[in-house]
Amino acid sequence: MAKLTKKKAIKLHRRLWDWLYHHPSKRKEDWPEWKFNGGRIADVKSWSFGCHLKFHHDILLFEACENCCFDNFICLGGLFINWKQATTAKVRKKYAKLIRDLPERK
Repeated sequence: MAKLTKKKAIKLHRRLWDWLYHHPSKRKEDWPEWKFNGGRIADVKSWSFGCHLKFHHDILLFEACENCCFDNFICLGGLFINWKQATTAKVRKKYAKLIRDLPERK
């Protein structure tokens, strides 16, 4: 993947999570835009554009979370684990939407 900018990472984050919102039975790895699924987007660290952006700049994992480009941490805030552990489409959609719509950190 070409150098990932913050703007591009946020745009791809929102596209991925919008797709997950509309496909609640799917996993992040199932996104058709990943290159290995026939798309154009190379895989990224932790299947997360926010994490990949931070890893790309050689920041350690815990520092990547603390410097997330969103106001509410996806992982530490519990949204991702709640989405991953959800057992119904309704709950998965709820968390996918919350993650998709996280405000950008200024």
